[in-house]
Amino acid sequence: MALGGRVLVVDDVAGSREALAEDLRGELEVTQAGSFEEALTLLDQLDDLRAVVTDLSLGARDGLELLEAVQNKQPSAARILVSSSVVRALEGHILALGTVHGILWWPRERGALRTALREMLGPGGALTGQQN
Repeated sequence: MALGGRVLVVDDVAGSREALAEDLRGELEVTQAGSFEEALTLLDQLDDLRAVVTDLSLGARDGLELLEAVQNKQPSAARILVSSSVVRALEGHILALGTVHGILWWPRERGALRTALREMLGPGGALTGQQN
């Protein structure tokens, strides 16, 4: 059973963005943004986001900054950071900030993003019914 709703996938590398989006097709309606600025614009236009998935590196800006904006504008949306460049030792510190609900590392297993969102948003999920 599909989760339903909309997810915003943000990455300035088109191939990576498309790979993330492909993981979620059939599970959620996918909207893509290729930059931090485009994502902010969409964040103001889309009021029905269930999740935002972003790469850490977005050119001159970063995904953590974007997820802070998501937390302020749409606090009920799940927030997932995708990265290959963050030292894994910092994962606990990043999650402790409360801005990020989950981190996926590149390269990732096919379906890992779908699984993470199901665990967060599905029936009995960690974020079901919460405003974070």
